[in-house]
Amino acid sequence: TGIEPLSDLAHYLSEQEAGPPKQLSAALSQRDDGLLESLQKLRPVGDGRVLFIVDQFEELFVGEGQSRASERQHFLDNLLWIDVQSPRWLTIIIATRENFYEHPDYIGRPRLSQIVQDENIPLRALSNQQLRQAIENPLAVFNQQYRQHVQFQAGLIDLIIQSFVHPAVSLPLLQYMLRLLWIEKNQLTHQAYNSLGGLERVLDRHATQIFADFAGHDQRLVKAILVALVRPGLSGEYTRKRVRRDMVLGDVGQREDRGRVLNRLSDPRSRIVSEQHIGDIVYVELTHEILLRQWTLLQGLIEARKERIEERERLLPTAELWLLSTSAPGARGDSSYLYQGSTLKRAQRHIEETPSPEDTDQTIIACYQASRLHQRRSRIRLAVTLSTTLVLLDLLF
Repeated sequence: TGIEPLSDLAHYLSEQEAGPPKQLSAALSQRDDGLLESLQKLRPVGDGRVLFIVDQFEELFVGEGQSRASERQHFLDNLLWIDVQSPRWLTIIIATRENFYEHPDYIGRPRLSQIVQDENIPLRALSNQQLRQAIENPLAVFNQQYRQHVQFQAGLIDLIIQSFVHPAVSLPLLQYMLRLLWIEKNQLTHQAYNSLGGLERVLDRHATQIFADFAGHDQRLVKAILVALVRPGLSGEYTRKRVRRDMVLGDVGQREDRGRVLNRLSDPRSRIVSEQHIGDIVYVELTHEILLRQWTLLQGLIEARKERIEERERLLPTAELWLLSTSAPGARGDSSYLYQGSTLKRAQRHIEETPSPEDTDQTIIACYQASRLHQRRSRIRLAVTLSTTLVLLDLLF
């Protein structure tokens, strides 16, 4: 699940030839049986079965606001409708962490709680033997496929497995380290492993070096991009945030520089940011959650900007709804989504108090500017109306 789960799901189903994206999105958001009907179209002929996997289910419960709550409600309603119908040809697997169990939208759905409790299969830590297989087997497949004889230096796998007793080590970190060992060092030796800083420090050391390779001005842009790609999660943790690439690029004056920096962050050597195409839209996000847990520079950025990030996330849902209402050709946007009253003042304060312009979300800026323009026009119309009324009263009396 992502920041727009229904839209993302509609585009995915469309790519599997379940129907046009807009039609699928409407079905998912307006009917509880929209998902079941779409998956039925993908069912192989005869006695074919469908396996539907929902990854990072906990992210569905991240974020507030009317738009996010509505997306969450429709997504859950579609899943629970499938449970009611219980089609034998369909199996659903939900992969999730356990940090959303106290969310009101979870507690308020007893059937969902019951399913999670009854069907839960906890994933336990790998044994040393399983860990060894996870390291060795991909290399064995490579050797067989390309008729090579590449091997780990004697004792290196044992050293890596011993590092797994460290509390900061995890499978994503192991995956990251092995990839660097192969692509950057091009050798599977003790010397190459030690040069990366070992398993405990590999990501922090690599990501910090990538950042250090940028010039001073570009480093400010890197920080702005990184902050734009995180959001408050559940239980006080921060999580990745998928953002449209054009929103990250910002206004015309910043696009060239930001685009160049973004390309470097997503190139094969860096792998700090990844891109994903959903329909015609390109999204960017941090490559893995492990960056939020292991990269001290990113953790420092979040800690220093925590209040601004949280205020940004409170202001964004309204701005995104307004931006969506401007998407039709010639549309000026729905004024009911513009900032008003205290929210307008908060948006102004958020923009003015952000030390660096590149740190401010462009969607919020655009919505704020449109809100101020709408406010001025409303005052002018009111003044004209009052003046006209006074003239008429003067003529009458």
